[in-house]
Amino acid sequence: MFFNKPKPDAKPAAAPRVQTETGRIKSFNAILAAMGHGDVHVRHEAIKAIGQTRDPRALEPLLNTLQKGDADGKATAARVIGDFPDLGQVEQLLPLLKSHDPFIRATIARTIGKWGDKKNVPHLIPMLVDSEGEVRKVVAKALTRMGERQWMPVILGIPGDFLQLGRLKDPRLLDLLISETSSSSPQKRALVAEGLCYYGDPRATEAVCKTLQDKSPQVRKAVAVAIGKAGLKAALEKLIFLLDDTDENVRTAAMQTLDKLDKDNPAQAGQ
Repeated sequence: MFFNKPKPDAKPAAAPRVQTETGRIKSFNAILAAMGHGDVHVRHEAIKAIGQTRDPRALEPLLNTLQKGDADGKATAARVIGDFPDLGQVEQLLPLLKSHDPFIRATIARTIGKWGDKKNVPHLIPMLVDSEGEVRKVVAKALTRMGERQWMPVILGIPGDFLQLGRLKDPRLLDLLISETSSSSPQKRALVAEGLCYYGDPRATEAVCKTLQDKSPQVRKAVAVAIGKAGLKAALEKLIFLLDDTDENVRTAAMQTLDKLDKDNPAQAGQ
């Protein structure tokens, strides 16, 4: 889990402390300086203390620590940022939603969710197709906090998430899912295409048909089977070409799906 509390090293008895007075920080600048202290425990205490200031200036150094600090410092900064109040600074967070570090992406999504401003929903929706399952789970929970309760039941942090996202047929995800049919992962390409079979949108159907030409026979087979399950008759013409596929399993799947589509009631078949 991303936000498990790390086990700190034993504190040396002589380690200095960031001073506070009746719960108020004596000096913002002193704490900021302590965040660069040579003693790791002083640095981590300063991270927590600067968050307690609730000063808008605190967010930038916290974000810097999240990106460049040591492992424990990043974890501490993540928890502090998650508890930081919404002071109208979401624009500072948004670029980090595209960080290469999944821990950072999850931290920022979690914080935006806790702030709860529904205007930020469009920034989190694309992260439902994040490559990391744990990030997707954090995003689903964040969106739930913002009133979008449909995501948590289907986002389990497993590859099957992509199939379930397609089944929801949310128009905001259509272009995102179509783009994922070009993923480097054959499993992901197959699951995304399977989900797109349920959209009932011409662009989704076009993407499914293109996936029938995927270089991986496992993907072609999986999509052929999914077309039958979804009753996607609009893909029938392209499916016929798989009867001459070089892979026997693909040919068999295509034949079985064509037989199924032929027998199904057209009124019940997908478009």
